[in-house]
Amino acid sequence: MKHLLATITFAATLTACGPFAVCTPNETRCTGTLVEVCDADGQWDLAEDCAAVFGDEEPLWMCCPVPADELGPAGHACLPAADACPAEGE
Repeated sequence: MKHLLATITFAATLTACGPFAVCTPNETRCTGTLVEVCDADGQWDLAEDCAAVFGDEEPLWMCCPVPADELGPAGHACLPAADACPAEGE
């Protein structure tokens, strides 16, 4: 009985602390066709579903890493599938 009570107390304490951070805020990643961004609480959140993006000429889009340039930092974005994703670190 004491073991069960201790386990319940421990679980309640962990739950009260909220979710553990799994990523760094503003970090991005691809998960299949999804672009995800890390929120302020350190949890992955959907930013865009590339499968739902349609262009005038190329209906297929995919999640790709995007290198840093004068327009902004490196990250991930939906790009036309006809264009190859740049290699990570380019």
